[in-house]
Amino acid sequence: ADEPPSGVRSKLKIVKSYDLRKGLSKKDAATINRLVGVAMTYDGHIAVAMPGIVAVLDRNLEKMQYQLLAGEAVDNGIAIDKNGGIYVVTSKYMRKLVWTGKRLSMDERDGAWKCAYDIVPNPKALSRGAGNTPTLMGFGDDPDKLVLIADAGDPVKIVAFWRDKIPGDFQKKPGTSSRRIADQVPLTIDVPATIEWSPHVYGYGTMFFASAWPEPVNKDGKLDLYQTVMTAGVSRKAPVGAEKLVWNPVTRKLASAWTNDASLQWAIHPVSTKSNTVHLCGLKDGVYSLIAIDWDSGKQVGETILGTSPLFNTMGGAFIPMANGDLYVTGVFGPVRIAKK
Repeated sequence: ADEPPSGVRSKLKIVKSYDLRKGLSKKDAATINRLVGVAMTYDGHIAVAMPGIVAVLDRNLEKMQYQLLAGEAVDNGIAIDKNGGIYVVTSKYMRKLVWTGKRLSMDERDGAWKCAYDIVPNPKALSRGAGNTPTLMGFGDDPDKLVLIADAGDPVKIVAFWRDKIPGDFQKKPGTSSRRIADQVPLTIDVPATIEWSPHVYGYGTMFFASAWPEPVNKDGKLDLYQTVMTAGVSRKAPVGAEKLVWNPVTRKLASAWTNDASLQWAIHPVSTKSNTVHLCGLKDGVYSLIAIDWDSGKQVGETILGTSPLFNTMGGAFIPMANGDLYVTGVFGPVRIAKK
């Protein structure tokens, strides 16, 4: 909380903390070594994802409930819908759990489900299973409500799952594991391993970024994340390519709309509904830039050269537009604010 309670320059103080292991049995607590995802339900509860466990507790950090996902790793965040659906991708399944307002359920009678997706082990992959947080598509009066991931198959595919009840007239698509999968299509951009960035969704359009490195830095046979992120696009190749796909609610199919072959850093930039553009965070030959893309056509409509300073390296963070036109960057060396001229 703020200390003092008001004022733009107030310092922050810790009001309360809670060790999530205290809410688990001794046996289950022994399996937890990190917290992966945090989100808030529409009724104000806190949902958290840990390796093999999804939990919900109230905002007083009390009364924790949890469900075990035995034998399943969780390496990504979670998405939540207004009806209490909690979406989490594990090393084996795409899952929907349900917060009923009183209990956390994995019961199909409450609307929960799980669905297998394609997984092929890849030594270049950073995550176990799909590398990206599930992202919701379809809101309000939209006829179809979906949840999207990029799988860990060969090739990597975009997979759309029905979020709620599967339409009665829907026929299982060839090559899919279940009727729960509304559609799946391979990405056409080069993807050497899992997609780690979560997709951008605007309307029924979604854009995925290449986010695996052609030549990662390895140390003692393991991926050195920090050195790889800091050197990609500078002394070695960076991830290349972004692709937008569109869901057609009439044909119930995903189709590629456009691709872009920009060399990218590990960063994201939201879609601007005002200008109908999205920015790709370019990084080529050590130069950081923002490349403005028309959301509908995929054509480049602008570019801002930021320079060679590693202050613009987000290491998986974001460029966040501010109300006055400035940009807030979650830089690897600390926050950076870029003023609008």
